[in-house]
Amino acid sequence: MHLIKRTLFVLSLLAVMASSDMVLAGGYDTPMLYSARHMGMGGTAIGYVYDPSALFHNPAGLGHTKFFSATLDVSPLIGNIVSSPEKNDEARNIKSNTVFAPFFLAGAGIRVTDWLTLGIGAYPVASAAGSYDYVFTGGKDFTDLTKLVFIEVAPGIAVNLPFGLKFGATYRVTLLSFDRVKGIDGSMLDIHMSGVNLAGFKLGLQWQPLPWLQAGIVYRHKTTTEVTADESTVVIDSGATDMEFTLPSKLGVGVRADVGPLGVAVDAEYGFNSQNEVSIISANPVSGDGAPLLLKSQFRWEDSYTLRGGLEYSLLPKLLKLRTGYAYDSKVANKAYPSAFGTPPGATQVITGGLGSDFTIGKVGMEVNLAYAYRFGSATVTQEDIDSRPKDADGKADIEYKCDACSYPGDYEIALHGVYFDASVYF
Repeated sequence: MHLIKRTLFVLSLLAVMASSDMVLAGGYDTPMLYSARHMGMGGTAIGYVYDPSALFHNPAGLGHTKFFSATLDVSPLIGNIVSSPEKNDEARNIKSNTVFAPFFLAGAGIRVTDWLTLGIGAYPVASAAGSYDYVFTGGKDFTDLTKLVFIEVAPGIAVNLPFGLKFGATYRVTLLSFDRVKGIDGSMLDIHMSGVNLAGFKLGLQWQPLPWLQAGIVYRHKTTTEVTADESTVVIDSGATDMEFTLPSKLGVGVRADVGPLGVAVDAEYGFNSQNEVSIISANPVSGDGAPLLLKSQFRWEDSYTLRGGLEYSLLPKLLKLRTGYAYDSKVANKAYPSAFGTPPGATQVITGGLGSDFTIGKVGMEVNLAYAYRFGSATVTQEDIDSRPKDADGKADIEYKCDACSYPGDYEIALHGVYFDASVYF
């Protein structure tokens, strides 16, 4: 048990390091993960993934394992966002600090019987973050920072069925870390919370009706994780502090067709992001007496969809494969409740390219891939958008929809670059 706790702690620490100050979320999910092989083709994977990154994309893909397979993906990301974290002019339409963030995926699978394969993987799955330095009202230099990262440790199983069908499932252990700092040395907010959710799962199917045609479907169930801290600063020194974060459900389908040296893949995902409405920081007085201080983060997100397409051309049989792709991620965030630490409240796009190679050394098959992706998007939030929040019977702002964490009118943009490298072994 001690070893398990230590392993989970190390993985959580890696996730926090990987999140750095980068903004990644479309909702909390990002359309730029994983791995190099799949990102080269726009992130398509659901119908045809066969390496251990299937634990992230579609666990049914583990059923392709011959005896043993392992994959390591390193995905450094760099970029920034533009937003208006405060209402004063010095903090309007400002660019966040630019940060390098080394994301990763590690996984392995082993065939136990002719029909059963087991696997395990670990990877950051979602995040929302950013940091700003600006002059606050009164001429004071302020730091304004948020880091939120979800990492999953996912043991999985795949079962090979008749008629070319494969079924897979993962049990998702979610480790969550949340940091919020604002003010001069955290004088206004200084919060560092963490938590674990043990109730997540993912289900998937793959089907290959013809040698050149593959298809798949995958469902990820919603998780709600409580994060806590023994003490914090929430305007004043506070004692026990807690909050909940919801990672919404998601449904995806994918198809791949191969004709001669050309492969074509398409994925479509639907995110049930409307499951994320509001989250409240509850900070108890240091003495433990009196009512807790409550700070509301309003989301009121809308359901969204992500469309992906990719091409792969085998220039030399197995030795060199060229890839390109595109992804469209629809609007998730609500303009009435903008955030300086998330994707702009508008659609974003991703363009990708990559290459890869398969080869054999003795009886061991190996694969290496390299890819690049660029995500971009923008939106404008007006005062009219903010004023559209619900009103009470007297025409005043409804207290239920108050947002203590929202940002202000202005231009919102994202520009994010990703470089991906993966290596896999099969035998």
